[in-house]
Amino acid sequence: GALDAGDEILGNAYADICENSNIVGVFYGLSHTACTFSSFISQSPPAPIPFPISQTQIDTWKTEAQAGGTIGDYTRDSGVSSLGPVKISGNLIIKNTAELVVTGTLWVTGNVTIQNSGKVRLNSGYGTTSGMIIADTVITLENNTVSSGSGQAGSYLMYLSTYPGIPSPSSALIIKNFAVADVLYTTNGFVQIENNTDLREVTAYGVRLQNNAELTYETGLGSASFTSGPSGGWVVTSWKEIP
Repeated sequence: GALDAGDEILGNAYADICENSNIVGVFYGLSHTACTFSSFISQSPPAPIPFPISQTQIDTWKTEAQAGGTIGDYTRDSGVSSLGPVKISGNLIIKNTAELVVTGTLWVTGNVTIQNSGKVRLNSGYGTTSGMIIADTVITLENNTVSSGSGQAGSYLMYLSTYPGIPSPSSALIIKNFAVADVLYTTNGFVQIENNTDLREVTAYGVRLQNNAELTYETGLGSASFTSGPSGGWVVTSWKEIP
């Protein structure tokens, strides 16, 4: 993995490569560019922990979404709309005063963009379970947007990108400018976090922290269970990722 923070790491850091970061403690890795640290120890980082969600599971979620039908680009800039399960063959854009209520798994083949005070939330029927929006390309959450679960404790909305961002420098998932979200997940790329965002959990190949961004893990997230939707008769998975 790579560390490309552009910010300060309060402690030791472990990565293959360090770029543009200030590490207060020791950097354990293989190479570094424009990084500062108390000392550098050349060594391979620890073996990565397997991703908690398999590709088979992601494919199952995509199949579940597609079972609800396929539509083209979906854009809303005002009002409240409901959507899911469905496959969007194109882009999903929620912006301005629009609010999207997710009623089942969404699979987007293009980009997902939530911006300018747009809101996305799970239908209340999800109860204490969680749901997801899956994108094959880039997910961007920005400018005072809020993404949330059903409103009950333990319910989260996960954004999952399968964009093959490695070795491309492009980030698969971007959150910035006072955006609020629950879970960000990308199997092949970086999550880029900047400018006063609020998150509960991130899983990625790498994380870029920029411009005073802060990532705080929520204790207890390991009990989150993901379902196909309010009417789903099965729980897909529950994953353990407690700091």
